[in-house]
Amino acid sequence: TPDSLACIEQGIAYNESVGIEIPAQLSANVPPVGPITITINSFTINSIGNLPCGIDAQTVPSSGTITGGSTGCIVFSGTTDDVVGQYKTSLNLSIDVDVPVLGNQVFTGEITDLLGQLNDLGVSLPFDLEYYMRVTAPGAPCPSIDGSPGAQNLTSPGGSFTFVDNGSGSYAFDAT
Repeated sequence: TPDSLACIEQGIAYNESVGIEIPAQLSANVPPVGPITITINSFTINSIGNLPCGIDAQTVPSSGTITGGSTGCIVFSGTTDDVVGQYKTSLNLSIDVDVPVLGNQVFTGEITDLLGQLNDLGVSLPFDLEYYMRVTAPGAPCPSIDGSPGAQNLTSPGGSFTFVDNGSGSYAFDAT
């Protein structure tokens, strides 16, 4: 959950990981068909953005792709002197699924758009993908996350990280 990420103190090394468990199947109720079972082939983290400057993200597996029925994680690490405040990360994802009658479908987009696409199929994901990074001054208390629509989320000038195949069969984040 978003509250499980520790605060980042300015100037102090940070290392925090978030586990992601991808189910093998999801249930949906699609009118007029009724209940269906959707098979998840893969779930891919294409990019992670709006991290405080100096904080990097890596996925396990390194390709960013987690097969259905397995687990992966995102590791956030680094040192920042960025502005104190709350940063709502942006995630661009792809979910490859098999849907009865429709066959193979791939849904891609920023997390809020992706959830809307899946909601149109009557599907909700059984895990939370809204991550908030909170930067504090050294020794300052860690504030609660403000997930309200009026929350003041800062925008990092650090850009985003996108997975790039380096040609040797492994992947790395490329700052954009």
